Amino acid sequence: MVRSAIVQKLAVIGEAASRVSDELKDRHTEVLWPKVVAFRNILIHAYFGIDWEIVWRAASDESPVLRDQIARILDEFGKPDSTA
Repeated sequence: MVRSAIVQKLAVIGEAASRVSDELKDRHTEVLWPKVVAFRNILIHAYFGIDWEIVWRAASDESPVLRDQIARILDEFGKPDSTA
């Protein structure tokens, strides 16, 4: 159950990365956009050949780095007004 949830969340992240505009990708080359998307494709299309150690490393080590990178990108757009 946990493995399924992790794969699903990582796949969603990869799908979202595939929809980021080229302009934003070009401005933020510190994010490894192609690797994020490629990892999603592997998870979705090679499910029975998944290396679970790699998945765990992606979830536990690489996802927090990506989260921080995305948070910095979102900060460029400013914080939403919570009073609205």
